[in-house]
Amino acid sequence: MLSLPFKMKSLFSMSGQLLQTQMRAFTLRKDMQLIGQWKEKLLADEANYKVVTLKSGQKRIKFDVHESDLTEEFIKGFGPGGQKTNKSNNCVVLKHIPTAMVVKVHDSRSQSDNRGIARGLLRERLDELVNPETSKIAIKTDKKKRTKDRYRRRR
Repeated sequence: MLSLPFKMKSLFSMSGQLLQTQMRAFTLRKDMQLIGQWKEKLLADEANYKVVTLKSGQKRIKFDVHESDLTEEFIKGFGPGGQKTNKSNNCVVLKHIPTAMVVKVHDSRSQSDNRGIARGLLRERLDELVNPETSKIAIKTDKKKRTKDRYRRRR
């Protein structure tokens, strides 16, 4: 069979939806394997991380994302903003090689601002994988949930 990118396979498939679903399941399994391997490698060497205890008593793993694990690409911008947005390469596509996680950011017209935002988003997503209960995203969603519950009780 001819090797085509995922989007092209879905266009040329005879069974359409079935092939697309199978490919998504395959890539999800592969990504989960990569994430598991990266997490094991991270936790294998104690020099890679620090364990911090939060005020609530929960333990949280702090780690650094190494620049050697990232590939960075600059592409043309998109969306509103006119000629400057459409002609300059200020959109940042950042890929974490060990987990195959990709972050695409075009929040600002400045390339350096977008680089910082992309690194922050990637760090948050990796943190969510390593610390599912104590990641910053989980803490924010938990706080929103408690606020909604408190509001509902007061009604």
